[in-house]
Amino acid sequence: MFKKIYKWREFIRFMKKVLVADVMTRDPVTISPDANLFECAKKMVKKKVGSLIIVENKKLLGFISQSDILWALTKKSSNNLKNVKAIEISPKKVAVIKPECELTDAIQKMKKTKFEKLPVIQNNEVVGIVTAKDILNFNPEFYPEIEEFSR
Repeated sequence: MFKKIYKWREFIRFMKKVLVADVMTRDPVTISPDANLFECAKKMVKKKVGSLIIVENKKLLGFISQSDILWALTKKSSNNLKNVKAIEISPKKVAVIKPECELTDAIQKMKKTKFEKLPVIQNNEVVGIVTAKDILNFNPEFYPEIEEFSR
C-alpha cells in the first residue's frame, strides 16, 4: 500500500512539471465564422476531428462540435445546413487555457467545465488545442482522472 501511495506522489510531482505546451496539438483544425454548418461537417469528416475552432485572424471567436451540428439539425429543421453559420450556434463562452499552464490544471479545468477539449491561447491568439486524448496519449495513467468527467 505504501509503495502505491509513494509512486502516486512521485507521479503527481513529475506531472506538475509537464505543461500544456508539451502535449497540445499545435496545428488545430479551424474554420472561419462565416462558414456554414455544411462546410463545418465536411471539414470535420475530411480532417477526422470532432470539433473545429472558429477563428478570424488567429483570434478565437468560438468552438463548434459535432453535437452542436446535430443540435442545429433538430432545432432548426426548416433551414438546411448551408443556411446556418458556425458562429450562430457556437457557445458564447469558450473555456480556454494557456500553454504555460500545468497539465494538471488542464485536467482540472476539463473536469470543472465538462469539456474534453480546450483551445490554447497565447497573446490573444489560438496556438493549439489540448484534448483528453492528447493527455491520455502522453500518459495513460491519467485515465481515472479523465474518465471521471467523461461520465
